[in-house]
Amino acid sequence: MKDTAKIKAINSLEVIEWSAGLGELEYVLAARTDENLQVLLAAGFTDEEIAHATGDGEMDIDLSTLALNYTSANCWDKDKGFYQEE
Repeated sequence: MKDTAKIKAINSLEVIEWSAGLGELEYVLAARTDENLQVLLAAGFTDEEIAHATGDGEMDIDLSTLALNYTSANCWDKDKGFYQEE
């Protein structure tokens, strides 16, 4: 899996809030800090991808947007983080 670094980077960030209901993941948020942005950029995410996950004027990054749109991850667990289920 070539995007292992991206998934590891996402999973290394502190989740500050998440929501799931009826078997659907709604969001997984991390703070939009300079440190978190650098972790994501270093892992290979682009500014445009991060902007898509941040939204207009938001102070948080929706990690589920990054994981599910820009990596091969297709599952999330509050204890394991994002991963690819076969």
